[in-house]
Formats: sequence, C-alpha cells, structure tokens
Amino acid sequence: MDQPLQPPEFLMERLSTEGKELLGQIMGRNLTGDEARVKMGRLVPEDRRVLRDIFMYLENAYEVTAEYHLEQRQQARLAKAVIERAMQLEPGKLGLESTLREAVEVLERHGEKVPDALDLSRMAEVSGEE
Repeated sequence: MDQPLQPPEFLMERLSTEGKELLGQIMGRNLTGDEARVKMGRLVPEDRRVLRDIFMYLENAYEVTAEYHLEQRQQARLAKAVIERAMQLEPGKLGLESTLREAVEVLERHGEKVPDALDLSRMAEVSGEE
C-alpha cells in the first residue's frame, strides 16, 4: 500500500506547536470528528486557516491519487483481457508471462481491434498477471 499523503512543508511551517499537535492527532485518527472540530475551534485563527488549507490540499491529493489508481486498474483489466483473447486466438503461443505488446500483435494478425480505452503508450512490459 502507498505511504499516507503528507501535508506540504510550507503549510506545516506556518502552524503553531498546538496546530501541529492537533494535525498529528487528526492524521493519526486519534479524535472523532466532533473532538477535532472542538479542538480546532480553540486554536488561533491563523492555525484554523492553515489547517483548512492542509485539509483542502489533502482532499485534492487523495482525489488525484484515487483517480490514478482507478485508471491503472482499468488499464490492467484491459491488458489482461487483450492477453487472454490473444491466448484464445493462438493457443500455446502466449502464456501468462507474455507481454501486452505480443498480445496486441496477435490480435492485429487476426484482424481484431484493440480496445480504444487501452493506452498503448503504457505497453512497457505488462504481463497477463494482475
């Protein structure tokens, strides 16, 4: 699993000691949402602004990361389907260690179309294993 996302240093530097402690508790999931809101309300206004900026940054970063992983999973599924179809078209020629490039070549030899959503620029050495 990926490392948890961390707030940017330039924002962390703007937090007081109390703000950093609260952020650590929130990031460590040591507080309920209500507890975090109460403690955040007790901070100086600048800390509250910085914490909101940090949370917005993290929300955006998690969305981008989730979209990336979703796209990667979709590409892996498409690649696997292409390799499996190539194995059906030419049994015994390809195995689970075959590359996506080899599978695409098989489909092309048989006049079959590669799925449009498959990003062929990622064809490095993706095998049929998921």
